[in-house]
Amino acid sequence: MKHIEYVPNAYEVDYDALYRDGIRALLFDIDYTLVPHGAAADERAAELIRQLNDKGFQILFISNNNEARTALFAKDLPVRYVTKAKKPLTAGYKKALEMTGLTKDQVAMIGDQLFTDALGARMCGIRTIWTGRVDTERERSLKLKSKIENAVLLIYNRDNRR
Repeated sequence: MKHIEYVPNAYEVDYDALYRDGIRALLFDIDYTLVPHGAAADERAAELIRQLNDKGFQILFISNNNEARTALFAKDLPVRYVTKAKKPLTAGYKKALEMTGLTKDQVAMIGDQLFTDALGARMCGIRTIWTGRVDTERERSLKLKSKIENAVLLIYNRDNRR
């Protein structure tokens, strides 16, 4: 397994392959991974979560957001969540792992930010899927971070074609 896998967005992840690989819980970032920043769960996100739950995955959101933001997104979805996770620090990931009752080999993290979502998960030994963002038009603060991440992605793609 590669240290960090890249997929253009969370809706294109091969979840059946993850299940075949023994993954039984999925940790998701919310903003930019599933919906634009600050948005409630739209039908696309809600349907994905319901389908994954029906496949047998436990779903947890792990967010640096506060309780109110995360609860707004998670409303009416079959999920649990960790708020104020302080990603990439490992405490939030460890709490999420504990909530699943599974080993780190049975859990995967899916998130759009290389230096928070992906880095923190890898520091915990959790399988990591780094995704493209669903919407960056409204967020100027991501521009510099995106440039750095895009450079990393170019190197990643070059190294994985070999």
